[in-house]
Amino acid sequence: MKFAHPELAPTTVVALLLFLGPIQAQEPCDTTGPAMAEINHLLAEIDRAFATGDPTIVAEVVTEDVVWMPPEKQTLHGRPAVEEYYRDLFAELHGRFTEITHSMKAEEVCVCSGWAMARGTYELSFILSTVPEPIKVTGKNVHAYRQQPDGSWLIASDIWNTDAPVRKGPPGGL
Repeated sequence: MKFAHPELAPTTVVALLLFLGPIQAQEPCDTTGPAMAEINHLLAEIDRAFATGDPTIVAEVVTEDVVWMPPEKQTLHGRPAVEEYYRDLFAELHGRFTEITHSMKAEEVCVCSGWAMARGTYELSFILSTVPEPIKVTGKNVHAYRQQPDGSWLIASDIWNTDAPVRKGPPGGL
């Protein structure tokens, strides 16, 4: 999607929706309606991608021009960059850990003029053979979704962080 004003990139639109949404939104925040249901379905697809280690699943739920902002990484631009990020992440996760589960949920969705903002949480859990208890990482996220011509939704922008610092192992590890 080309913007008439290049300075109005998806992240700028996200910021404007967050700031102006309560003031100018045509539709109320949605916690039970069709947008919420479809967005939670997309999030369940990301959960499935973590379980299977398939980065193409993540690529299928984002726009071609997605802006992806993972913690402690440079901003990623475009579907191929997001797919590559998850190909590398899943290779490491599935190479080192077992019983990988990921659970993401939108807690609030605000819809306005073909855009939706969702605030949510996630939990990632996995087992390392030398650690008797599952390792859990929890966090929160904000997603901007763009409605597609067919009425479906895709993630156009994503930013998230963890609730606590992730302890890192040896250099090059998680």
